[in-house]
Amino acid sequence: MNSVDNMNNNEVTKCCFLTEERMSSGDWLSLARITYLDQRTTSRVWEGATRLARNDDRNTDAVGVIAFYRRLLHYDCIILVKQYSPALKAYTIEMPAGLVQENETPGEAAMRELKEATGFVGAVKKIGPVLAMNPGTSSSLMRLVTVEVNGDEPENLHFFSYQCPSCWINLGPLLRLDLS
Repeated sequence: MNSVDNMNNNEVTKCCFLTEERMSSGDWLSLARITYLDQRTTSRVWEGATRLARNDDRNTDAVGVIAFYRRLLHYDCIILVKQYSPALKAYTIEMPAGLVQENETPGEAAMRELKEATGFVGAVKKIGPVLAMNPGTSSSLMRLVTVEVNGDEPENLHFFSYQCPSCWINLGPLLRLDLS
């Protein structure tokens, strides 16, 4: 019997949360022991991190900014940042991102994070649905926010960052790739 057949079995029920016991806590995260019932109604224990900054009225902890830098007569680029990640003990290349502050919308957080990380200002084009950042180990929820940066605007003509260097990926060659 394969796993698909298993999931269609009449004995299968919905999983459900039972209890959460805080094991340790810091300023931003806590480590919890979570007890739940699996699809066979067997009690299971899982350890996971919980974001402490989440408000009850807000279901988004963080934003990731997909920022397109556009200039007349130039290829469009995606703006990425290089920064040190203490958790990984290494530098990473990533989207501008960060936590949504209290009384801040995901769009406002995206604009703030883009400005802090790159110095660029832009316009929100789309706010995506709530996504789990790392559901196997964390309760953190995020939204991807698509932003357009007008590179012809005077405030966006610089090529430096306030906190970390920006990385540029030219989209022209990527858009011409034949992946078939």
